[in-house]
Amino acid sequence: VIELRSATDDLETLREKMREYIDAGVQLAWLINPQQQQVEIYRPGEDVEVRNLPTELSGENVLPEFSLNLSLYSGLQSHEVHLGLCSGTLKGAATQTKP
Repeated sequence: VIELRSATDDLETLREKMREYIDAGVQLAWLINPQQQQVEIYRPGEDVEVRNLPTELSGENVLPEFSLNLSLYSGLQSHEVHLGLCSGTLKGAATQTKP
């Protein structure tokens, strides 16, 4: 699961939602928080891992061939946050959004 926080989202509500995903059986969840330049990584039975942007995320054993590069948030409008924020690779095929 990938959850991207918008400027109007309540962080604690999103964190609760992430815990619900894990409780429901999701094995890996990322909460991308551009307002604080961080990503929170949720895994069953583990403490939440917090990384500062920029960072590269791995699909780990859930999506072994997947990686996601997250750049620093550049202050775009909330509905444009996804543009230029990340690029991902799956099985060697690169995908990237461009601003």
